Amino acid sequence: MRHSLAAVLCGVLGLWLSGHSVDAASIPNAEFDAGDQSPAGWTLVEGNGRWVDRQMLEVGGDGKDSARWQSEAVALTPGTLYRFEVRARRISGNGVVTAGPEFANHDYSGLGEDWQWLGHVFRVPDGVESARLRVGQWHLDGVAQFDAVRLTPVMPVHLRIDGFTLGEREGVVDGCYRFEWKLTGPGGNYHRAVADATAGFNTSHWCFTSGSYVTYRFGLPGHSLLSGDVAFRINHHMSGKCALDVSRDQRQWHPLTTADETGETEARLPAEVLPANVLFVRLRADGEQPNFQIGQLRLSAKMSGPAPGDMAGGTCFADVEDAGRRLLVEDIAVEPKPGAGGGTILLTVKNPGSQAATATLEPSGAGASAEPTTAHMASGASQVFRVDLPGAKVGENDIRLKLVLDGQPTVALRVPFHVPEYYRTDYGERIESVEGDVPVWWCPATWKVAPRRVLPDAAAPAAVFAAARHDYQAVQVVVRPNRPLAGLTAKASTLRGPGGATIDAEHIKILRVYYHPVRLLTDETSVRDRWPDALPPLDEPIDVAAGENQPLWVLVYVPKDAVPGDYTGEVSLAAEGFRASVPLKLRVWDFTLPERNHLATAYGFRPDLAFEYHQVRTEADRRRVLDMYFQNFAEHRISPYDPVPLDDIRVEFLPEADPPQAKLDFTAFDAAMQRAVETHHFTTYRLPVNGMGGGTYHSRRDPNI
Repeated sequence: MRHSLAAVLCGVLGLWLSGHSVDAASIPNAEFDAGDQSPAGWTLVEGNGRWVDRQMLEVGGDGKDSARWQSEAVALTPGTLYRFEVRARRISGNGVVTAGPEFANHDYSGLGEDWQWLGHVFRVPDGVESARLRVGQWHLDGVAQFDAVRLTPVMPVHLRIDGFTLGEREGVVDGCYRFEWKLTGPGGNYHRAVADATAGFNTSHWCFTSGSYVTYRFGLPGHSLLSGDVAFRINHHMSGKCALDVSRDQRQWHPLTTADETGETEARLPAEVLPANVLFVRLRADGEQPNFQIGQLRLSAKMSGPAPGDMAGGTCFADVEDAGRRLLVEDIAVEPKPGAGGGTILLTVKNPGSQAATATLEPSGAGASAEPTTAHMASGASQVFRVDLPGAKVGENDIRLKLVLDGQPTVALRVPFHVPEYYRTDYGERIESVEGDVPVWWCPATWKVAPRRVLPDAAAPAAVFAAARHDYQAVQVVVRPNRPLAGLTAKASTLRGPGGATIDAEHIKILRVYYHPVRLLTDETSVRDRWPDALPPLDEPIDVAAGENQPLWVLVYVPKDAVPGDYTGEVSLAAEGFRASVPLKLRVWDFTLPERNHLATAYGFRPDLAFEYHQVRTEADRRRVLDMYFQNFAEHRISPYDPVPLDDIRVEFLPEADPPQAKLDFTAFDAAMQRAVETHHFTTYRLPVNGMGGGTYHSRRDPNI
């Protein structure tokens, strides 16, 4: 996966900013502090509520009802994007507060007692030029308050990789273009692939009624879509049908499939529209009085070759903070700098005037280059301004771009972006003694090293780590060549300590840190990239690509009788045209870990998956593989959930006995459990008994099986 900045992104959008901005003045009584007997511009249209202290709107509920305040109509521009924000707090109870324009509501749960800004981005449906804003509650069994709303025009900013523009949940995997959109996240009802839409939106679902439709446009320049599948999911259905159509030109549509119940509907892309440089996919309401919600759309299509490498997109949104004189922003893009937590913003602007003009870009914030850039632009000419982002800090950042035309402020943009923890660069040290075109650095074993992370600035004479006696400890030695490196090998020396004490090289293993492609995000820390995880032994030479990190996991076992103190040794590295020695420094502490574990652990090990992976078939091979896993667990003081998966308590049912009974045989179980406790020192276990049922609340096992 080739990107390192999940949300410093690139976008392609021509937007006349003048006349498209919506500022606080255009929202009636945005601070709720104007009015006589009631807040000017706002009306309580449902449920319980009141105007508090002439500055806050309040709603209350009993946990089963809803309430909302509604504004007068606000002018909007069809098809454009805005960020809606409301400042809110919970006075009592629990439940959901609701906010947003009437066609793009959002539910917010978990609101705290302190004031906080809530917000989301929405796309104005085609044909809609005004809408009312709403704040309220749904099934709140208490009270919530709101004291301000904001509405800001935004520009989408997508990720660009190798010239391809890709939005969130969009990418290329194994030569296939893939799109899988669940309508969650700050983008709400917007995605790069949305061509037009009239359907409403609620939190995470398209809401379809009579006449509603949403059209997506798929394709990557220079490639055709050859074959594939498309699917959508109905999350809620009351009436009518969802029809799925496809087209190459939005003029001739080919009906593909329909659905009239909850669940996923999938279909093959028809030959009539393939191959296609551009493919339009339309979801529309059909049937009598349609009323349903769509929460997911996905498409996978093989691309004409040669296909680009794997890549994954992303999206953030730049706030348009000021739009004065007319200036056309043709393109705002960010090309990420792999592994560095930075990148380059490319801002393309056009002088639409009839005379030449001087344009100046003034960037600020997030470590951006501070020097303004000036360009003389002829009438109708375009200019690309470049702004480097050198190593922005991990977490939330933003950069401001101010455009000045002939000395007068024209456009001000705020581009927010997030640098994931995975791309942190403030750890590790270069090995001072290794010079040349194959730098080597080191870091503790606790860090996940991104494959293209830049070299650390700091330097040190040795890789340093510490361990107790009867303990395993590792340190990472990272090779990052500037040229392709063929046939890398590594060998550890004996460690020599105080008074001639040694830790023999046989107690040192060198493992290769293996990178796995991660495509499905599982939590907020995840990024789509290659992640270090498996640790196969470095038992044969490996090749390392230029500019890529290859961590080596140097794992040392400290014997029980090791003399405490500082030990030194080295790891010898060799490859074609390269040799280096990496000094090691290990401190052995003056205490010994006991044989018995005093920390309870429970590791979710699935022996059946391990057997399948290793393709073992016989009982003897299963036991041999299982013993190797358990030995590794024991070395690292990990206990599996089930330490005797091949030796359960045997149960024989005797229904004909008087009375009927079950006969339990502990022979195999006792022997296996004794080994688990005495040899592996496992501290936790569960006791599944065949025939006694079990499972979970949602998945019970039949005791008769």
